[in-house]
Amino acid sequence: MVIIPINNNYAFHLHHWVIYSFIILLSFFINIPIIIIGFSYGLTLQGLSYNDSFNFIVDNPYNKKIKN
Repeated sequence: MVIIPINNNYAFHLHHWVIYSFIILLSFFINIPIIIIGFSYGLTLQGLSYNDSFNFIVDNPYNKKIKN
């Protein structure tokens, strides 16, 4: 999971399926071992099965608010 803070309230969540989709696309241009490509296909499909797979803007988990 890659979360990049935007501000105190929001962050950008780069889902793992996006990263592995990029590896699949990269495999069309450079030589990547077949096991890595197969692993990438599996993780892309698995990541797309989540309900929040297209939610890229999330609450910032690094902002620790003190609640009384």
